[in-house]
Amino acid sequence: MVYNDEKIISFLFLCSLIFSPICLAEIKTLNQSEIWSSSVNNQNNQFVITGSENNAKVSLILTPNQPAYLQIIFPQAGYNFDDNTIVTFAVSKYNIKLTKNLSNTNSQICIFEYVFKGNELTKFIHELTSKKEADIELNDRMTSISLNGTSRSISAVLKYIEDNHISSIPDPFHTNDISVATTPVSNDTVPQIQNTIQNDQKTNGKSDSQIFYMIGYAVAFFVIYKIIIKPIIAYRTKRKNIEYHSNQMHLALTLCKNEIAEQSQKLYIKREQLIYYDDYGTIKNEKWIKEIFNFINSRIMPILLNNNLNMYYSNLKDDIINLINIAATTKQTISPEIKRQLAQETDVYHPNMDPFDYEIFCAKQLREIGWEATATQRSGDQGADVVATKNGIKLVLQCKLYSKPVGNTAIQEINTAKIFYHAHYAAVVSNADFTIGARQIASSTKTSLLHHDELQSYAMSLISEL
Repeated sequence: MVYNDEKIISFLFLCSLIFSPICLAEIKTLNQSEIWSSSVNNQNNQFVITGSENNAKVSLILTPNQPAYLQIIFPQAGYNFDDNTIVTFAVSKYNIKLTKNLSNTNSQICIFEYVFKGNELTKFIHELTSKKEADIELNDRMTSISLNGTSRSISAVLKYIEDNHISSIPDPFHTNDISVATTPVSNDTVPQIQNTIQNDQKTNGKSDSQIFYMIGYAVAFFVIYKIIIKPIIAYRTKRKNIEYHSNQMHLALTLCKNEIAEQSQKLYIKREQLIYYDDYGTIKNEKWIKEIFNFINSRIMPILLNNNLNMYYSNLKDDIINLINIAATTKQTISPEIKRQLAQETDVYHPNMDPFDYEIFCAKQLREIGWEATATQRSGDQGADVVATKNGIKLVLQCKLYSKPVGNTAIQEINTAKIFYHAHYAAVVSNADFTIGARQIASSTKTSLLHHDELQSYAMSLISEL
């Protein structure tokens, strides 16, 4: 169930229309029809003739010794009011323009009023009781209200005024010949006094009953607020919070997607550099996993922090990692600019590097751990791509940058180079796997088959054997 502010405020507005007459202990209803009603306040003899339809409450208010005025009340929800808004109440060709009452308007209702002058009220009453419908125009919006029932409500007011000898009400409700009968004091007046006392007792009983009903209605309204209105407000607040955080989370994920898409070529290359298979065919991805979190910390988190969205990272972490893996495993067309950058780098492996640069890369790996290593291809290698020495130990390498498994030839060539260079150890280093035949020959010739990520640990193990 979805509630909106307009429905809630309209509900409260209708409640105020229902309960406001009840809360006034001295108000008496004189006439009641489907749309129109009339009532009187016994304390100050104020009469109110009211009609309610289509979210508009129209009231004619009559008070002794004061000008009569017309009042129209709208709920704030669904309307665009400002201080200069004018409301037109039209009965046939008779128009009344009402202005906003700034002092009584609040966040729930907006009140418009017009004070009658001279004999305007008489003409207005005539139009009100002789026509079937009136129009209310507000900000180019037109609504209507039926006038069926106005005659009965006005007649009830006139009768009450006459029966109770109320004077000083504006025309046409004013009566000039109000007379109050006096009764001489005699024995015959005793029953009248007793009747008066009885009437006073009835009036007091009626007042007590009105107070009781007031308390009952107040309790009922409080229960309605607690059971219906307050849960609705709490539900809407919770729903708005959920919707807000959902939108913010969607924005955070979109920013992450854009950054990952922009860096997709580099992610693809980086994964190719860091993932390999060991001798048993097991994928070695520890370095790639570490690189994922390096990328998140260096690229993703700053974006989230700059947009005050970092609080959503824990919820989006799995999605972000999944997006990075998708980008890194999707075959990329490497741009010429990135290819040029990679071609100039020999310190970092990448699958698109030049084979000779791959030999230089392997030699640098050995130099980083204290070996004297040289790439020999351009000077005639006799089967060795890299010759390295340390502590009297000589190691020769074949370096194969392949996109498919390395075969027998590389093992045969490195063993020839081992004899030629009088080396103690020989190894074939590659980014790829090795064929079964290559592994068999390597086993019989004691040639080591390595992924380039294993080269440094292998070389250090040779020194530790001394």
